[in-house]
Amino acid sequence: MMMLSVRPAYAKGILTGSKSVELRRTRPSIKGDQLTVIYASTPVQAVIGACTISCVESGEPQDLKLRYLTEAQISEDEFDRYFEEAEVAWALHLRQSMFFEQPVSLERLRASSVLPVQSWRFLDWRAFAALLTSESDRIKLGNLLASGSG
Repeated sequence: MMMLSVRPAYAKGILTGSKSVELRRTRPSIKGDQLTVIYASTPVQAVIGACTISCVESGEPQDLKLRYLTEAQISEDEFDRYFEEAEVAWALHLRQSMFFEQPVSLERLRASSVLPVQSWRFLDWRAFAALLTSESDRIKLGNLLASGSG
C-alpha cells in the first residue's frame, strides 16, 4: 500500500472522484492497481481516505498538461510553477476512492512510527489498517484491497 501526500483541496477532489489524475515530478515504483491512502497535508494533517492508482503514465510536462489539466484540477499557472525545469511529468490515474469516516491524524501516525512524507511512501496495509478506529473504514479498505489493489 502507498501513502500519497496531497494538498487538502486536491485530496478532497481525489476522494470525491472529481480529480481523476494526480500529476507528479517523480514516479512511484508501481505498476498499477495500487491501493493508496491519501494524506491531506497542512492544515488538515491526516489520512482522510483511500483510492486506487490504476496506472502511471509519463510524458513531457507540456504534453501531459494538454491532456490532463482538467482531470488534474490544477490551474495552468500552478502546473507551470510545479513543472518548471522538469523534463518528465508523471500522471497517476485514480479510481475507486473512499473517504474514511474517522481520519487518521498526524499524531496517531507519529505514535505508530508511520511518518508521512512530502510526496509518497509505501506502508504495510495491515499495520495501517490497525490505525483505523472505525471498523467500517477497515472493512472498506479491505474491500478496496480485495478489488485488485496491491
